[in-house]
Amino acid sequence: MTRVRGRVAMPNEGTVSSRTVVLIGLGWLVIATGVGAVGIVSTLRPPALPLVLFGLTAVVLGAGWFSTGFRAWLLAIDVRWLVGLHLTRFVGAYHERATKAGVPYTNVDTQAALSYAAWQLLEAAVTATKSLDDKAMAQWLRKSQVPTIVGRLRFDGPNNYGDDLSKVKQAQGGKWVVVWPKEFAAPGARLLPQ
Repeated sequence: MTRVRGRVAMPNEGTVSSRTVVLIGLGWLVIATGVGAVGIVSTLRPPALPLVLFGLTAVVLGAGWFSTGFRAWLLAIDVRWLVGLHLTRFVGAYHERATKAGVPYTNVDTQAALSYAAWQLLEAAVTATKSLDDKAMAQWLRKSQVPTIVGRLRFDGPNNYGDDLSKVKQAQGGKWVVVWPKEFAAPGARLLPQ
């Protein structure tokens, strides 16, 4: 796959413009937001929701299989955008439900995000192992990477550690900015004092 002037090109295949990718993404976001806002999903009774998800998955896989342009678009998607989309949805849902429940602090913080990520890890491990056996799930988690709202987590390093997903923020110029690691730092931001 190569990038050519705002287009993604697969070897011996067609191209899809960046504008098309943005329009499809925005269209999906508008539809998903609309469906969520009107409450259609909450009215579905079993087994309707799994059938809808199966149908949508089949459509996406079919489109990826038969359409070279769509396949190129799928391969060009940056997973960080998908994680960001889910994180945005999580923040909105958390705020709305916390407000309805009368929780005094309705903002998502590290604890809420990490707790949600822990459930995502458990769900992935149970689904993959088809078991609630902690040893089987731990073994699977040591061999796998799981995308969560806080990033892709893995446990294959020493003492079951994976990548360091920590970021350091400082108040600079009246704003909170990421200053470390450098690849995530805001333009012009640097770790103070230096």
